[in-house]
Amino acid sequence: HRDNYPQVVTSRLPLEGVRRLYGPDGRRIRHGAGWAVVKVGDRAVNVVTVHTWPHQHAPGMSDKAAERKSRKEHGGDHYRRYEVEQICRETIFTQTNAADACWIMLGDFNSLTRADNHAYRLPDDDTKFLPHDFLRAKTPYRDILAIRHPGVLMPSCLEPRRIDFVYLTPPLVACTKSARVLVDGYTSNSKVPGCSFCTPSDHLPILVDFDFGVKRPFPALPKK
Repeated sequence: HRDNYPQVVTSRLPLEGVRRLYGPDGRRIRHGAGWAVVKVGDRAVNVVTVHTWPHQHAPGMSDKAAERKSRKEHGGDHYRRYEVEQICRETIFTQTNAADACWIMLGDFNSLTRADNHAYRLPDDDTKFLPHDFLRAKTPYRDILAIRHPGVLMPSCLEPRRIDFVYLTPPLVACTKSARVLVDGYTSNSKVPGCSFCTPSDHLPILVDFDFGVKRPFPALPKK
């Protein structure tokens, strides 16, 4: 079954406090989320993994007519917005000093950010922006690709869209050496003949390099 936490965290450093996040009964985080803590020297780096609901309709529709109605009402966008808030409630919102701590929230958000709207040219009130509008307005997270490459769309999937993100709190932004989408002979995706799958994936990897040994002042962060 697809809703079985298709997420993996690997680390050469100790992982502590690994948790699966479900959401409340009746309104679940459909593809799951996770929270692990990686010890890097004397730092605790909180890693929150995300894979939001992928469809344009909300989950739980009883038939095709209900799915069509939900798509018309942008049910999928509203559900992704709910999932992102619920994940934050179970992770970063449990800490009072999160803006001064090391947090990463990353994964496949299946949604767009208005930080890339210079390329999309969508209406300001487009519901596709809802999940990221919440993160930008209500949390200390910062979109590291948008910070490092302002005004540049860096597609992360087959279509010219960015739906995969790495969000960081300010202490990790300050430690970032580089952030980029990896496009090369291996990662470039292509359709597998005869089916809907791609090789090696229908998404591109994002690489963020940190240097915890160099103490840099916090950079001037762009407005949300």
